Amino acid sequence: MRLQDIIAALEDIAPPRLAEPWDKVGLHLGDPNQRVRRVLLCIDLTEAVVDEAVDLGANLIVAYHPPVFRPLERLVARSWKERALLHAIRRDVAIYSPHTALDAAVGGLGDWLCQGLGAGDSKAITDRARRPEQHRVIALVEAAQAERVADILLGALDRGQPVLTSEAVATVRETARGKRSDALTRLEVLTSTRELAEIRRQLAGLRVGDQAPVKSLDVVGREPLATPQPPQGSGRIHTLHAPISPSTLVRRLKGLLRRKTLELAAPGSGALTPNGPAPGKIQRVAVCPGAGGGLFESLRPERVDAYVTGEMRHHDVLAAVQRGQVVVLAGHTQTERPYLPTYRSRIVAALRARGPKRATGRRKLAVEVRVSKADRAPSRVV
Repeated sequence: MRLQDIIAALEDIAPPRLAEPWDKVGLHLGDPNQRVRRVLLCIDLTEAVVDEAVDLGANLIVAYHPPVFRPLERLVARSWKERALLHAIRRDVAIYSPHTALDAAVGGLGDWLCQGLGAGDSKAITDRARRPEQHRVIALVEAAQAERVADILLGALDRGQPVLTSEAVATVRETARGKRSDALTRLEVLTSTRELAEIRRQLAGLRVGDQAPVKSLDVVGREPLATPQPPQGSGRIHTLHAPISPSTLVRRLKGLLRRKTLELAAPGSGALTPNGPAPGKIQRVAVCPGAGGGLFESLRPERVDAYVTGEMRHHDVLAAVQRGQVVVLAGHTQTERPYLPTYRSRIVAALRARGPKRATGRRKLAVEVRVSKADRAPSRVV
């Protein structure tokens, strides 16, 4: 499979437009036309990860963190990063990074962390969702053709139960033989921009004899559709359906991240003691993989019961505790790396959908995808 086809699948999962403006997501190294047989997933691109990729015969490394964040003036093997990049270049290993686009995407890191905390409703802290627009379309058609035109209007709509209104009207026009009354029907429907384009395309070619049954087509207004959109953007505010205790929050996060220990900050003597926050207090949780402190600054403290992230500045943690909030820190990449098996499954499904069909009709997976074993956090609890 060509690299550009794999990139298309990766960007379906995590569209680059969702990334933070400062981020460096996308292809860092490689030829979009090169062939790829095996993909290796990691959080941090290190020399050990590149060695592993070469040993496995991987042609593409998907490194969550961008390996080239600041411009390189030269590439001369003076540092571990330069050596890793040079080794990848020599062995024709491409490198792609999704980073904050994957954090922000539907089903990405942010959503995955929220799901592990319990059932609830999430919204993005920094909302980057594209809001479809709706248009009020009013068609004036010959009464005899109203049903046919109504079928076209409704057939172009994607929504489950579109609403179309109709009203009989009459117009009076002057002819050589005097005044004549025409029986018309006024049809009205709400459409998205894409649906409107399809309606116009179909009506443009509609004829009854040599006459167009649609006498006029007016489009009124542009405003966001009322249908709810899944959260897209950096960070999440996850409102649990039922409040939980701090101990339950910690237990769920440990299970999700497969961690025996977490760093906990809470009012009083700690969240797991009688002097800590009352059981069942936590319902609104601010969530961000990696380092969430800067993102959390945009939130009104009174609307958050707890913060869950990898790392925060000491003084930000102190301020949160003084306000009566709970902070749970798991370690920067420890909030990211456990997602890789889920990411792998999503990539495999996306690539299989693009693969060649077998004789049975099922699609063949043309590329193998693995999670790196050499990729690990640079520090550990001792």
